[in-house]
Amino acid sequence: MPQIDLKETQLYIVDGSGSPNVIEVTIGEGNVTWTENRELEYTLNRGLLASGSGGTVREGDDQPMSVSFDIRWDEYRSDDGVVVTPVDALQQEGAAAAWVSVDSDVCTPYAVDLQLIRDLGSCFAGTNQYEKYLFTSFRWESIDHDVDAGQMSVSGTCQVTKVTATREASDPTPS
Repeated sequence: MPQIDLKETQLYIVDGSGSPNVIEVTIGEGNVTWTENRELEYTLNRGLLASGSGGTVREGDDQPMSVSFDIRWDEYRSDDGVVVTPVDALQQEGAAAAWVSVDSDVCTPYAVDLQLIRDLGSCFAGTNQYEKYLFTSFRWESIDHDVDAGQMSVSGTCQVTKVTATREASDPTPS
């Protein structure tokens, strides 16, 4: 995979309301990482692991995908002009207190969708192309702040096993 310059990328935090609330974070510097996990169960045959000896392997339970982003943002803005900070949107507090979880189960903790969208310009067949990475049902677990550097580091999990990555010819900006 080629290196992605996050200066060409927007991070969107999207809630689950019918006409979703969206905050757009313009990233100056940083990194976004994710880890897709899976559980494998090995059954030994008389203490031997090798498949020729009767040992087997099967997939175990689904494992949530972990996501983290360490960013210095240049700007953030929301659709309705109300100043919603990225932390407000992730924590459902302040100006985002009325945001709706993307998880329809009201007994689960609040979750948002994260969308990382990169404008590739017209490098492909003369038409604009966009790469979109969708992190569904993200719940933050830790948020670290560095006010002096203007940075935040967020880590959490998604209630899915994999990222959804697409390439689109039209602007996939959430609305």
